[in-house]
Amino acid sequence: MENASGWLNHMLSLQFFRIQKTIDRYRRSTYDMDTYKTNLDQCILHLKQETTDMERKIELLEVSLRKLSGECLGSCSIDEIQMIGDQLERSLSSIRARKAQLFDDQIQHLQAKERSLKEENAKLLAKVNPLSHLCCYCFPTTCHASSLFCA
Repeated sequence: MENASGWLNHMLSLQFFRIQKTIDRYRRSTYDMDTYKTNLDQCILHLKQETTDMERKIELLEVSLRKLSGECLGSCSIDEIQMIGDQLERSLSSIRARKAQLFDDQIQHLQAKERSLKEENAKLLAKVNPLSHLCCYCFPTTCHASSLFCA
């Protein structure tokens, strides 16, 4: 009989151990879910606050844009209008500087292209007429009005 009761005790302790493990897993998962839900709620709250801040910034930027474009100036003070004018002057100055830089870059590029085309033209002319490097005054009969080398 003692064997049977020992075996029964052993089985009960194994069953108890399994139940205890199941309860521990349940507690961990509910703790994890509670922690997850708390973190999620905090994240949602943070995103809502960030959205509100962004909406305010967008509204301020839209008002600023309307003022810079000349709309809604009726509610502006003289100081605000002066600041808007100064900002527009700085912006215009920056735009003009960039435009001038782009034009200078384009001029340099076109001048380099012009030099390259003149060199290529001179090489081609030399191939066509080997004596073209001589002055037209030396050979007046070979002078052509369209020649690049005639003075």
